[in-house]
Amino acid sequence: MTQIKITLKRHTPTGLEPMADGLIRFQAKRRIDTNKNVIVREPFDITLDKQGTATINLPATDGTYIWHVAELPGTTNSYDRYVTVPDSKQTIDYTDLTDVDPATWTPTTMIGGRLLQVRVATSQQAAQELSTQHPDDMIVWFDETATALAAATQAAEQTKTTDDELMEG
Repeated sequence: MTQIKITLKRHTPTGLEPMADGLIRFQAKRRIDTNKNVIVREPFDITLDKQGTATINLPATDGTYIWHVAELPGTTNSYDRYVTVPDSKQTIDYTDLTDVDPATWTPTTMIGGRLLQVRVATSQQAAQELSTQHPDDMIVWFDETATALAAATQAAEQTKTTDDELMEG
């Protein structure tokens, strides 16, 4: 079981205040155990304390299900999340859970966005500077040894192609 710490707040005219006594409803979506039993989970609620916090232990999602979480602040507003829960011995913050599309279980950060941005640097120093400027991107650079190896490999491939063409002709 993974321990999840939840803290919810709401906007007021004077700033943020705890969402005291709000409810959080959890329901597992489609779970099949190792014996191929389909386990239908009933939803369960936890109540936030006066500081708008609660801690809950949830089984980690192992690829066979996801969690549907409904944040119910005690007003007509509510918010639904579909998340995966990692298997962790450390307490995980509720905001760090990975949101997923409920139909495909694909992380929402991967839907319609870039999967990987790669930037090529000309030197190790340039790679370090690019890494600082673009921390979410993959930075690659090739030193002289790698460049020489790549050139030798390319030359060998061209020679092989030429030899193969001569043998066929």
